[in-house]
Amino acid sequence: VEKVKNIKDDTIESEGNYEYFSNGNISKIKFSFDRSSNNYSYRYRVYDEKKNPFELIFPSAYLKIHKLAKNNVISSIEHSIHYDYEYEYNANNYPVKITEKSSGGEKSITTIEYE
Repeated sequence: VEKVKNIKDDTIESEGNYEYFSNGNISKIKFSFDRSSNNYSYRYRVYDEKKNPFELIFPSAYLKIHKLAKNNVISSIEHSIHYDYEYEYNANNYPVKITEKSSGGEKSITTIEYE
């Protein structure tokens, strides 16, 4: 577990916990925001162990600066809305179809093609 705090003007703006699979990929993120303004919101994400296609899009230097998961979100809570994601993967373990469902009843399907 890795604990992270973002501090601005000596005030904790946000804090969170990262949990990892044994291979180093992120398994869970729990984060809270805007504690100083009493505008509290909560983010929670659970990840799979498959490959995230963003590693094919962004150069490795960018991925070292910006902490992007090397795997895919399968469940999240953002601003009190719960999202679930179902994936279909290709032979290389990259997603080719993503179905997103929210507690608000919304549903979207994304397909990805690789060359």
